[in-house]
Amino acid sequence: MAIVRSEGNPGKRHLPSKEEEVVAVPGAPPCPDWLDANAKSEWARIIPLMNAQGTLAQIDMAIIAGYCNCYSKAVKYHGSRVATEQSLALKYFQRMQSFASLLGISPSDRARLSIAGKKTKDEMEELLGEA
Repeated sequence: MAIVRSEGNPGKRHLPSKEEEVVAVPGAPPCPDWLDANAKSEWARIIPLMNAQGTLAQIDMAIIAGYCNCYSKAVKYHGSRVATEQSLALKYFQRMQSFASLLGISPSDRARLSIAGKKTKDEMEELLGEA
């Protein structure tokens, strides 16, 4: 809900009150053991960055693992001269983009969030009753 609220509720749907809202436990989830070495390396790279954004929650583990797994598979098949492996690399890169969007780690998602959450001086004065 924090993301929807920061975007100004573009869908104009009813939002639950703060008391009704389900809040995820913040913080970095543990890295799953089943990820391979490349996926674990990507996990170690992105977790501190996502945590710094302040949008990371414990419940995000499966989505982050999916992103990291797709990253590992895309790297594995990228640059192959075999057509089926090239196709697999493309498929995994596309899946990575979907996961990145869900997690707010793609450049377009960050831009959308920062633009939507930014208030002008006049808007802030109005909110504070100083206008």
